[in-house]
Amino acid sequence: LNPPGTDSTEYVEIINPAGGIVGMNDLWLLVVSARASDLGEVKKIIDLRGQSTGPNGLAIFADGIEEPLQGWVAPLNGNFGVPLVSPLTLRDDPKFYSSEGIENTDINFGPDTLTPNSGLAVLLVRGFTGSLTTLIDLDADNNGVFDAGVPWTQLIDSVSFGSVVDPSVPSLTTGAVVPDNLSRYVGNVAANSAGAWFGGQMQTSIQGPLATDYSSSTFGTFKGAASPGRINVTAAPSSAASFVINEVNINPPGGDNDKEFIEIACTTGGEASTNSYSILLIDSDGANTGTVLKSLSLDGLATGKNGLLLLGRDYIEANRAVIPWDGTINSNGAYVPKPAAATRLGSPAGMVDDVIGGATDNGAVSLLLVRNFNGIESSDIDDGKTADGAPAGSADDGVIDAPDFWSGEITDAIGMRYWDTNRKDAAGAALPPALVGRVYGGADLSQGEPAVTVGYTPDSIARYRDNTTALSAPAWYGGDLSGTAGTATAYDAAQRFPLTFKGRVTPGLPNIPTAAYDALDTDSDGLKNLVEEAINSIPGTPDAIKGPQVARLDVAGTIYPAMTYTRLKNAPGLLYEVQTSSDLTTWVTTSDVTQVSSVDNPDGLTQTVVVRPSTAWYNTLPATAKKAFLRLKITRQ
Repeated sequence: LNPPGTDSTEYVEIINPAGGIVGMNDLWLLVVSARASDLGEVKKIIDLRGQSTGPNGLAIFADGIEEPLQGWVAPLNGNFGVPLVSPLTLRDDPKFYSSEGIENTDINFGPDTLTPNSGLAVLLVRGFTGSLTTLIDLDADNNGVFDAGVPWTQLIDSVSFGSVVDPSVPSLTTGAVVPDNLSRYVGNVAANSAGAWFGGQMQTSIQGPLATDYSSSTFGTFKGAASPGRINVTAAPSSAASFVINEVNINPPGGDNDKEFIEIACTTGGEASTNSYSILLIDSDGANTGTVLKSLSLDGLATGKNGLLLLGRDYIEANRAVIPWDGTINSNGAYVPKPAAATRLGSPAGMVDDVIGGATDNGAVSLLLVRNFNGIESSDIDDGKTADGAPAGSADDGVIDAPDFWSGEITDAIGMRYWDTNRKDAAGAALPPALVGRVYGGADLSQGEPAVTVGYTPDSIARYRDNTTALSAPAWYGGDLSGTAGTATAYDAAQRFPLTFKGRVTPGLPNIPTAAYDALDTDSDGLKNLVEEAINSIPGTPDAIKGPQVARLDVAGTIYPAMTYTRLKNAPGLLYEVQTSSDLTTWVTTSDVTQVSSVDNPDGLTQTVVVRPSTAWYNTLPATAKKAFLRLKITRQ
């Protein structure tokens, strides 16, 4: 309502709570003063009859927005990249003309339509029955209650700040903030509800349609931002945030269903809005390579406190307890990892069963993470032409020819060919190597070519935790999965890369780092990074307590040496082994250790374990000068 600079980029955005296209039959917007001096005066009437939401459930109305966009689709905001209007959002400048063909400026959007800036109400009503030639006063005596006989048949939704215009219209508590922007929390579609909204003043360093960043003057549960024509933000945007593809479960054993997932990581860690980002699945084999098979918008999503966002079919917070990665034992008898509580979940529109394998036939796979995608599914990024249709190169040659499909950039991308000279086309003819598979941009993770006739496409791939380099093949490990359960996590011993690396699937958890990272003592506190992870410490923060602690236990009059240590409850791939020795030279891991207790800690993430030598082993030691030692060995399986 009050962007920096001129107010020519004011807008009102409507959402269909059910998503998708829906008509706005007989709907109107009323802009009403919430100032004490002219309380209840209607300042603008905007005719929405005949409008609809777009395929993403959104419609945005503004002055001139249906023209060649007048800057509404523009380069990224220099502060943090919140995008401007999605191509899936309906956009229009509603016009109303008299029977004589004269435009009614009281009806139509224009500069400074949403006033007064110091206090206003916006009402979405059905069946407006008032005058279209004379603006009316809904509260002639300015007592904060609408006069009898309001000129509409139904109040659909409303929001206001300033003075209370009527008990039916929620008035936001904004403190000292006079907001320039009001936005609804994602998922909160309660009508006429003050609790559904956040807002703030805008930074003035950028003006016009690129002005989307809030200043420090905000209200609500987090520092938000404007997001015109996109699903609203769900975390405070960060100027330093960048995102990479972190892990992809492409083809788990058995029925893939909801076991497929894509994980996104914020390279700076922590919560950050992913608005403007999309994941594109590209047709990478056959005769029409380069086609966008699936576009998954990340608008309205964000990484969690640990910097991770896990995407899957119905992966939403309400389903956290029932998503397939639940910390139980699967049908293969293997432990199923459980996403960390700090990881955000997301289920973008179009994220259905078998979305990755189904779209790509589990063969040639290309995934692109791009900003400001403005194409559609079926767009061809390898059509051999430039944006204006002029010749650029050969179609289907594996080179992206149409960067105009995103106004930002390819942030990260991975791809894999299915290298098999025996593959056939629909007519049964052998496919030439050029059509067996393409890799579009980024890291080429193809396995087995050209040294062998038939390679393999890894079932699951992941980025080393300590390598966030975008578009880089050395940053990745992966392999086929062993077992028959869709929640299988172990890589096949023969088909994995690198072959000596024992990787595994870690949905919603930090990925496995390189061996070099494990061996470092980042904070110089005497504990290797691997050990710090295993005891839920932080590698960058020195620890006062150095790992396991010594204890003495009296068991039926016999004094045993004991050890107390901390371990993660949910630690797939980590092996904790307590070893015994009588001479500090020979160490063995046997049944010679008795666990005394295991108690869950208040953090919900760790346990405190107490162990001692077994009675049988302890009794084999000399009766005099007994020497018994314990140590904890931690390895990756």
